[in-house]
Amino acid sequence: MSFSLHILGRTNTVFARSTIKSCINANSFGLKALFRSMSSQKKVAVVLSGCGVYDGTEVHEASSCLVHLSREGSAVSMFAPDIDQMHVINHLNGDVMSEKRNVLIESARIARGKAAPLSQLRASDFDAIIFPGGFGAAKNLCDFAVSGKDCMVQADTARVIGEFNKAGKPVGLCCIAPVLAAKLLPGCQVTMGSESEEGGLWPHAGATQAIGPLGGQHVIRGVTECLVDDAKKVVTTPAFMCEAPLHQIYEGVGALVRECIGTSAGVHSTPRALQCCNSSNLCNLYFNPRLPDGLSPLPSSNPPSFTTGTNSDDNKDENVAGGGGGGKSLTTTDMMELRPIGQHGDQHTVTTPLTNVDSQQEPMTQSLYSPPGLEFSSGSGSGVPKIVQRTIAKEVCHLQAVGRGRFGEVWRGEWRHEDVAVKVFYSTEEASWARESSIYEQCLMRHENVLAFLASDICGTGGWTQMVLITEYHPLGSLHDFLSQQPVLTLGNTIRLLFSAAKGLAFLHTEICGSPGKPALAHRDIKSRNILVKTGGVCCIADLGLAVRYSR
Repeated sequence: MSFSLHILGRTNTVFARSTIKSCINANSFGLKALFRSMSSQKKVAVVLSGCGVYDGTEVHEASSCLVHLSREGSAVSMFAPDIDQMHVINHLNGDVMSEKRNVLIESARIARGKAAPLSQLRASDFDAIIFPGGFGAAKNLCDFAVSGKDCMVQADTARVIGEFNKAGKPVGLCCIAPVLAAKLLPGCQVTMGSESEEGGLWPHAGATQAIGPLGGQHVIRGVTECLVDDAKKVVTTPAFMCEAPLHQIYEGVGALVRECIGTSAGVHSTPRALQCCNSSNLCNLYFNPRLPDGLSPLPSSNPPSFTTGTNSDDNKDENVAGGGGGGKSLTTTDMMELRPIGQHGDQHTVTTPLTNVDSQQEPMTQSLYSPPGLEFSSGSGSGVPKIVQRTIAKEVCHLQAVGRGRFGEVWRGEWRHEDVAVKVFYSTEEASWARESSIYEQCLMRHENVLAFLASDICGTGGWTQMVLITEYHPLGSLHDFLSQQPVLTLGNTIRLLFSAAKGLAFLHTEICGSPGKPALAHRDIKSRNILVKTGGVCCIADLGLAVRYSR
């Protein structure tokens, strides 16, 4: 929920600054307590299972986890059971070696010598616990690798997961580690990615079939995603269950880390949700959420009213929830920044957004999906994003040709260390490029089942010209290629493909009235080669070169 400062009538910067300074000095809204709570570190326990993917902790997953925790400012302590490994693997050739190694001693390699015995870990000392993956989770923390659904969990591992669950604190598990939650927390929802191998992309997908017999419920998620079971406070991500690039693993582990920190009991000064409803369509129209006590002014405080000429107590509770009606009071629960207020405009209302205290993460200004120069519209959703023109085509490196069609070629490219798809149009197909670019740039064209558009550009020299369209890259390719490589699809996977393709097509056909709006679109070239398969087994509609708009 966002909060705003509303000031009616003529005012000036000096008045606003002096009044706010007096509020802070008097601590009338508990600002000191607010800033103290914001500065508190989150304490996270990371449990390792050795060192090395085949017989211990997956090093890249552990490193990704530690980097994200460091960026979030968390205080990290690392633990491992003081037991012998199930066996020792030669990571060069995969052979089992005759020597014995201790899990705690091996884990200390990753922890830079700062690893403590798991027997010393107590849930009361931490806000969350995270288990990176690697086969050590299935060999040393339990014997799932040998016993499957009949596995036994190592004693201290079972104890700490039970303690965190009982305390309502998040338990994060990567890769194969979710089998621990499925075994110990009956009914919990976990993800280990896809339930089919998808041509080798998910080589360990068969392990998902054991989640049900273990007592859990498996939910399909992509490698860059995580799954949150709110009831059990369990957060899971597939990580290296998928043969994906390292940066995608890193992204998925980051999502898990942020969820673990965000759901920790006592971490946030302000709850993320006030009230939830899911009883019927539009059910949120018929309930009145009550703000938690932490959002209310202190009982003894008497907040000043920012009005022109009055300072009535009748105004102090008005617009606390950020609603309409010309708010007159200053709520500082979410205040982090206040801009100078203009001195003119007798009839103007000055609205200054206040920053949410839970949004302490720095914006990703270099993300592929929000490139430099892109400024989004206001929170109301009105207006088309403002894009500063830039020659992006010269910054994209073409790596591999992946397809050819009637309008041009498709290349796998790289831009700022991220994979993209680059559609290069033939010089005779300028009309098709212009049509597809125009349609993609329509407001409200973002949909999970429509290929995500990133940019279009024209580049070249005096001798040649290239027209390019840059979109998300999906390594599984078209639905035609995907089905050709899959000998058998399960009923669930088939329904997922059909349903997601239908949703994307329905979105194109739907007209959205308003300002901005979206016209109804007819694809006119729908076929399996023009439907792409995303990681996770869902479809998205692509190739709008022949699409037309419906106009009244």
